[in-house]
Amino acid sequence: MLQSYHQSGETFELIFNKTKYDALPAELKAIIKYGAEAASADMSWKALDRYSKDLEAIRARGVKVMKTPDSMLKVQLDAWNKVIDEFSKDPFFKKVIDSQKAWVQRTYAYERLNEPSRDMAYDHFFKTT
Repeated sequence: MLQSYHQSGETFELIFNKTKYDALPAELKAIIKYGAEAASADMSWKALDRYSKDLEAIRARGVKVMKTPDSMLKVQLDAWNKVIDEFSKDPFFKKVIDSQKAWVQRTYAYERLNEPSRDMAYDHFFKTT
């Protein structure tokens, strides 16, 4: 099953020892910052390339791939609400989740208005029927 909420939220990270990082000169901090950003962007397109090839390979082996049903997505959201409610008893967790929600509310509101569906363009160039 594809199009589950966990799948599109994948991230790539590089972790550093904060004490050692803070002790570096500004020039080395900048190298690490831009190197980490470049590595993250690099991994994003590499993941897209690998995952699409993996999808073709498993389909070729007879695996049936389908979209996660909306009913299952709803169950995921309801379960996540329970996790958020429980963990939000911790002030730091609540601060982090509130920050994440504010980010998504602002940025996805923009994406919903700005990004067209790619389905029409895909079908225009690749649909065979």
